[in-house]
Amino acid sequence: DRMLMRACRSLHGPARTGLLTGRLKGNHPSASVTAQTQAHATAAEKKPAGKPAGMENGAAMLGCNKGGVGRSLISQRAAASKHTLHPRALSSTSEGEKDGKKADLPPLVYDDQYIKANLGNTRVIAMVGASSNWVRPSYFAMKYLQGKGYRVIPINPGSAGKTILGEKCYKDLIEMHADGVEADMVDVFQKSEKVPAIVEQAIQIKAKVLWLQLGVRNDEACAKAEEAGMKVVQDRCPKIEYSRLYGEIGWHGIN
Repeated sequence: DRMLMRACRSLHGPARTGLLTGRLKGNHPSASVTAQTQAHATAAEKKPAGKPAGMENGAAMLGCNKGGVGRSLISQRAAASKHTLHPRALSSTSEGEKDGKKADLPPLVYDDQYIKANLGNTRVIAMVGASSNWVRPSYFAMKYLQGKGYRVIPINPGSAGKTILGEKCYKDLIEMHADGVEADMVDVFQKSEKVPAIVEQAIQIKAKVLWLQLGVRNDEACAKAEEAGMKVVQDRCPKIEYSRLYGEIGWHGIN
């Protein structure tokens, strides 16, 4: 009986039925088991050597082609994605987007000496969009720049009156200026469409440099800032540029 139960577990369909029928007729089950084993052996001999069973399906799921070269599902999804690292880098509200479509803008090229001069002539930075959340990029940038000797004033209406990294946060540049704080640079961690209003305030407080973070670009607003005598940098991060120009980029794992 135990042999019969074990054999039944390993067999399916007609084979199991035949085994049970033979048992009921009084025949010994070993004959049916032997026949089934021989059938499996014959099928295995006829099957050409190659990948283990299921390997083809597994390769297809991983995106491999017939030649054995393929990409993982993650790579496929990344390649198919329409998003880029900085989705706003090639658009501005005034001229970069028309009828909901992005228009290509010429790439921005800055001389290293120009970038270095703007960083070197700055002592106080008003960071518009600074966050109190330590996982946000603006928090990292603010902390890094403070460590390099800059005084960074956080500007964020949602955190106005609070303290971020030891500095009082203001709702806007006008409130900061009215409190007696003069900023040399306005660093913008905001969407491109918000830049014009920030430029207006930056001109009012007579800031020397307008710096738009990675992915932020608005040529029309920046042209107005330049007309007012401001130096302008778009789609760049002062933290990254500082470390690059002052020989610290190696700490970021980059040659």
